Amino acid sequence: MSENKLIIELVGLRLMQIETASRAFSDSTVYCYNNTLGLPGTREAVAYFLAKHMMFPERTDLSFNDALHFVRPEHVAFGAGAASLLSHLAFSLAEEGDAVLIPAPYYAAFDADVKILAGLITVPVHSSNPSIGPTPDELEKAATEAEANGLRVRLLLITNPNNPLGTIYPPEMVKSAIHWARSRKMHTILDEVYALSAHDGFESALRTLNNDLGQDVHHVWALSKDFGASGFRIGTLYSQNNRLLSSIANLNIFSGVSHPMQMIVSEILMVSYSSFILLFRRYFTV
Repeated sequence: MSENKLIIELVGLRLMQIETASRAFSDSTVYCYNNTLGLPGTREAVAYFLAKHMMFPERTDLSFNDALHFVRPEHVAFGAGAASLLSHLAFSLAEEGDAVLIPAPYYAAFDADVKILAGLITVPVHSSNPSIGPTPDELEKAATEAEANGLRVRLLLITNPNNPLGTIYPPEMVKSAIHWARSRKMHTILDEVYALSAHDGFESALRTLNNDLGQDVHHVWALSKDFGASGFRIGTLYSQNNRLLSSIANLNIFSGVSHPMQMIVSEILMVSYSSFILLFRRYFTV
């Protein structure tokens, strides 16, 4: 299932602490209605996590407040998994019958993610070298052919690291693809659900773009792969487009993440990897 199962026991040990359950259920906030984009503290935790591990992975001294200066919590949203957020993005950013370009080969479930509710048409983008992704010319060729078939090309969906190839697109490719999409006034969705499962060579688009997502680039991540927790059904969206976030807030009435689970996620994302290693040694060192 392309999940990082090596970490499951470690995460489980961390979450089976008495204080974790206490935090998840002792705060009266978790029992009440709240912003459907997520609890304030949990959105802050995601913002911190994205800044620390995707924008500045080399900065061991990045403080919580500094991280929130770069990634604003109000630009973060939760959803019931990455698939749910992709469906909401397709529904919010395009009209039924519009086309979404996806570099091929791609994760087969993307078809369902953008079709079932939004009614979009997936168009594979073939390239001469799939391991480094399509060039702007190859993107243009796919778009032109789709338009010749009567489709309006509205979205570009890039998953990096790639599924199913497992390859990592160079930052230059991601940047040029976004530039091409912007030249056509298209939106780009960046699915980086495997971001922390790469051993080396991966650079998040948040870093590549220097956090300048603008109104047309939207970042999706989830706990399903990197934390081996697909059963949690928790995905995150980072977008600087406030109108889009308003749309997601409305759609999340039907697919939000429970507040106790959000509190638990806060704990996972606020713990540094070094703390995980210390915990691992405590329980598993002979």
